[in-house]
Amino acid sequence: MALKKAGITDRVRPFHDGRHTSITNAAAAGVAPGALQARAGHADLGTTQRYIDLAGVLFREEAEVAEARMFGAPASDLSSTDE
Repeated sequence: MALKKAGITDRVRPFHDGRHTSITNAAAAGVAPGALQARAGHADLGTTQRYIDLAGVLFREEAEVAEARMFGAPASDLSSTDE
């Protein structure tokens, strides 16, 4: 009902998308690969490694900015990023 009211007609996978976000954020935060694998329930570390690679290569700066915002970093720390 809420999706219809918001005009969203595409298929939505909130649980699955949230799961991906959680694993990627944990990887960006430096959680050990074995712990990530267990958390995700991956049988193969190669699957988990994809999240680690994405977090470390593509989203490192974004993860650092998000962490600074969540934990109240001084404004000067945030001003050094391009937004």
